[in-house]
Amino acid sequence: MGGGSRVAWAGRGAPPGAGGLGVAVGAVRRSAAAGFPGGGTDLGLGAAAGAAIGSAAVVASFVVSVTAGTTMWRTCMDGAAASRRSLPGAVPARPSKNRCTASTAAVAASAARRRDGRGGGKESGSGFSAAGGTPQYCHPAPRAPLSRFRMKLATLKDGSRDGQLAVVSRDLSRAHFATGIAGTMQRLLDDWNFLSPQLEDLYATLNDGKARHAFDFEPRQCMAPLPRACQWVDGSAYLNHVELVRKARGAEMPASFLEDPLMYQGGSDDFLGPTDDAVFASTDWGIDFESELAVVTGDVPIGATPAAALETVRLLMLVNDWSLRHLIPAELARGFGFLQSKPATAFGPVAATPDELGDAWQGGRVHLALESRWNGRRVGLTEAGSEMSFHFGQLIAHVAKTRRLRAGSIVGSGTVSNKDWSHGWSCIAEQRAIETIESGAPKTAFMQFGDTIRIEMLGHDGQSVFGAIDQRVAPLAA
Repeated sequence: MGGGSRVAWAGRGAPPGAGGLGVAVGAVRRSAAAGFPGGGTDLGLGAAAGAAIGSAAVVASFVVSVTAGTTMWRTCMDGAAASRRSLPGAVPARPSKNRCTASTAAVAASAARRRDGRGGGKESGSGFSAAGGTPQYCHPAPRAPLSRFRMKLATLKDGSRDGQLAVVSRDLSRAHFATGIAGTMQRLLDDWNFLSPQLEDLYATLNDGKARHAFDFEPRQCMAPLPRACQWVDGSAYLNHVELVRKARGAEMPASFLEDPLMYQGGSDDFLGPTDDAVFASTDWGIDFESELAVVTGDVPIGATPAAALETVRLLMLVNDWSLRHLIPAELARGFGFLQSKPATAFGPVAATPDELGDAWQGGRVHLALESRWNGRRVGLTEAGSEMSFHFGQLIAHVAKTRRLRAGSIVGSGTVSNKDWSHGWSCIAEQRAIETIESGAPKTAFMQFGDTIRIEMLGHDGQSVFGAIDQRVAPLAA
């Protein structure tokens, strides 16, 4: 991706003017949905779209922002909403007196922030952590995607299944509804390249203390950032976790595990919010938390390479992938994977764009420590970046080998795990595996009703990046 893109007018002569604007809005939108077009990309802008638009009074403005080789195309429209809805793939126009002006200003403001050094997104070709080299299992990552947008987002409860999208300040103290731009997270993901510059502008205003209708941010009012998703696929990208669990039961790790990630598809129709109780019918099921990270993707084409897949990452989130350990063996023995042993997954209150993480996001990995506190006691402070054997681009590409992913797909990392046991653990099963290896039998019991788990990640500045997952295990009401 880089410079050198060109715009091709399909009609004859000069670009269409006021008498018959031939802007192929659908082509621009489809190109934007695939990621900002780069080197050698043609956008066909022809008379066919002009015919579709008809005689509507449409003003098209292409805003080109070139920053570190990134070319961003925007099409802003004022005029007949009905004509715009007639275009293939178009979304209904949202009421705005200054739609073109507002989105143009948002893109320009985004570009200005990147020019003055606030764009973040340090590139890396290796995925090495600052503290040391990549462990033996880690696959080198491609160069990190270039800077796009910086913001933090949450979904607040409003009585509906999808909640209400809000922008959250960097320090997680204030929030502002995004209703005038995008009512829900899925709405944003479906039209990411058009709506995200506007939200980034609101994010900057909120952080500057100038947002007129800001309010105090309360994580307990949050749903999962994406309350229900197209799909939820979780991996096991930390091979140390896999190796420990297998070693505890006397099994070797197959060589194929070093080349292809283990992944399963979980339920995605009903996620838990960050402070929702985790409800179970019995503690005999072996209740266990799993502290993880996840990404939310845009559209991913079938057969995407790891490098291309990494470009589709839109947001990052915290995950508690609840597991019922005593139900797992019987399900796996039947040869058809997890179902009852994987109940509803919980997500942290805030989703952040990769660029918002700054230097911590490198090579498709988050180079920060993930803290787990069980009943108030810290049991894990695991490094999430340096020992992630498969980066997120590889995980996404693995899923996309035989199918495409739609915007709003969630891909998880699996339990964060380190070879150095002094970092602790991110799930009880791993601690039990360590105990079995050391003494021949596990000693730590699984969770009981009333137990709590808190999962959080702090940035280099000491501030919480995603807020905290803070849940209680509760019995199913009779």
